[in-house]
Amino acid sequence: MMKTTTKSDGLLAHKTECLVLFCIEEKTPSGKLAELNIKLKGILNASFKNKRFEGKLNQTLLLNVTKPMRADHLLLVGLGEGIKITADKLRQAA
Repeated sequence: MMKTTTKSDGLLAHKTECLVLFCIEEKTPSGKLAELNIKLKGILNASFKNKRFEGKLNQTLLLNVTKPMRADHLLLVGLGEGIKITADKLRQAA
């Protein structure tokens, strides 16, 4: 059985096997994702640039991460266009 926990602390602070982040569709990481991209030496920006991940609805990208993150893996899950997010889209992404 999988244990899930919701937290609002800093993204780098969580010791977990997999940190899951829900992301809207965009061309490059923005907001907290952009801050995380800097800490991870541009790996998120590269994933957006080569279209491995764009935040499209139900699109996923699993990354192995190291310091400064305490998580073993980072899973990005796309929510689609930000202005069109609905409860059903959140349910699908979960």
